[in-house]
Amino acid sequence: MTFVPRGAVRLEPILGHLTFKVFEKEFIPSIFDVSWLLMIATTSHGRFMKAPRQARLELVSCVVVGILSMSLPLEGETFGDFTYTASETEVSIVDYPEDATGVVDIPARIDSKPVTNIGVDAFSGCRDLTGLTIPDSVSSIGDYAFAFCGLRSVTIPDSVTSIGDYAFLQCRGLTNITLPKSVTTIGEGMFMDCTILGNVTIPDGVVSIGDCAFAYCRSFTEMAIPDGVGKIGESAFTDCHRLAIVTIPDSVTSIGAGAFSGCRNLTSLTIPSKVTRIEDETFFGCINLRNLTIPDGLTGIGERACSLCVKLTSVIIPEGVTGIGAGAFSGSGLIYAYFLGYAPTLGDDVFKDSSSSFTVYYSDSGLGFTSPRWNEYTSRNLMAYAFDLNPDKKIACQLPGLENEDGTLTIRFFGVAKGIEYAFEVSDDLEVWTERSDLLTEADADGYRTASILKTPEIQFFRLTVSPGKQ
Repeated sequence: MTFVPRGAVRLEPILGHLTFKVFEKEFIPSIFDVSWLLMIATTSHGRFMKAPRQARLELVSCVVVGILSMSLPLEGETFGDFTYTASETEVSIVDYPEDATGVVDIPARIDSKPVTNIGVDAFSGCRDLTGLTIPDSVSSIGDYAFAFCGLRSVTIPDSVTSIGDYAFLQCRGLTNITLPKSVTTIGEGMFMDCTILGNVTIPDGVVSIGDCAFAYCRSFTEMAIPDGVGKIGESAFTDCHRLAIVTIPDSVTSIGAGAFSGCRNLTSLTIPSKVTRIEDETFFGCINLRNLTIPDGLTGIGERACSLCVKLTSVIIPEGVTGIGAGAFSGSGLIYAYFLGYAPTLGDDVFKDSSSSFTVYYSDSGLGFTSPRWNEYTSRNLMAYAFDLNPDKKIACQLPGLENEDGTLTIRFFGVAKGIEYAFEVSDDLEVWTERSDLLTEADADGYRTASILKTPEIQFFRLTVSPGKQ
C-alpha cells in the first residue's frame, strides 16, 4: 500500500525492502527491523499507521517530513528487566521489555548511582504497562519515553525539569497525569492522541505549549492556560472534541496554525491582546463557536482561519487588519462582518457560503470600500445605512443634530434600518455607560425615532449607538 501525506513521504516496497522516500532522498533499511510506522497526514486531520522504535521520525506540525535516525536494538547493562547505561555519576534507563505488564517501580539507584534520566523510547510500546512510579532522582524524561504505552495514571515528581517530545504519544488508556511545577515547556506532541485523558493542569512555570501537544485528546472539557505562557504551537489542541472552555492569558503572543481546529464544543474564545495574527485554520471546523473576540492589534487573518464555524454569525475586523486569507470565513454562519478600518486585501472566497443575507459593514473612514457591492459581497456604510443618509456625501455633515428646549436635549433620527440595532446610553464619567431604552421612542409612520433627556448630576453625557444585528 502506498500512503502519501501531502506529498511529504511516500512508502513503497522495493526489492523486498521498505523504502522511505523523503524529498528525493532514499533510505533502504534492509538490515533493520522496520515493522511499523507512525504517520500523520495533515495539520488538522491525522491518520495513524504503526511505528517502530527503530524508525525515528521528525514530526513538524503533524506532518512527516523526514527520518531523523535509524538504529539497531539498544545495548547496555541490565538490572532486572531494565536496560541502562551509566556514567561515573549517574544512570539512564534506556529500555524495558515491550511485553511488560502491570505496574513498574523505576529504581532510584542502580549500582549505587542515581537514576537521573529515562531515555528516548525507553518504555515505548509497552502496551500492557498500566502504571509506574518515577523516583525523585529523575530529572529528565526523553522523547517518546512512554509512547504507545497502556498507562492509566502517572505522577511525575517535581525533580523532573524536562519532558521530551511525544513522551506520552498515543497512551490511549491514560486518564490522569500530574505534571511537576518544575517543567517549563509542554513539548511537541507530548500527549498527542491520549484520547481519554481528563483535564490537565498546566503548571504556572510553563512558558510554551508545543506543536500537537494535546492533539486528539478528545475527553477533556476545559483548559486554563497559565499566565506566563507566550506561545501556543501549531495544532496544539486540534480535534479536542469535548473542549468547551479555554482561557488564554494576555501573556500569549502567538497561536499556531490549526491550534484549535476541530474543537467541536468550543463556544466562545477571546484572543489575547498581544496576538497580531490569526494563523491558517486556527479555528477550522469549530462548529459551535459563537463568539470570537478579536484584539485591536490584529493585522492579519490566515487561510481557512474560521472556515466551517457554522454558528459564528458576526465578526468585527479591527482597523489594523490589512489582509484576510482565502476561505477565512467560508462555510461559516456569518450574517455580517463589520470592518473598523480601511479595506483589506482579500484572498479568494473569504466569505463564500456564509449566510444568504451576509453583509459587509464599514465605517465612514473606511477607505477602499464601495457600496452597494464590495468584492462581490453586499456592502454598506454603517452610519449612512442606519440613518438613511447619502453614502456619497460626507456623513458627518448629514448626521442628526440636537435640539435644546428648557434644558431638555432631543435628537430625532431615522431608526428602522433592517438589521441595525439602535441604543441610547447615558453616563456620568464617559467610562461606564448604561442603556436607557425608556428614553427612546418607537418609530413613527415615517420611520423616525426620538430620544429626549434632561441633564442631571447623574446624567452628564449621552450617546446614540448603532450596530449590525440580526438580519
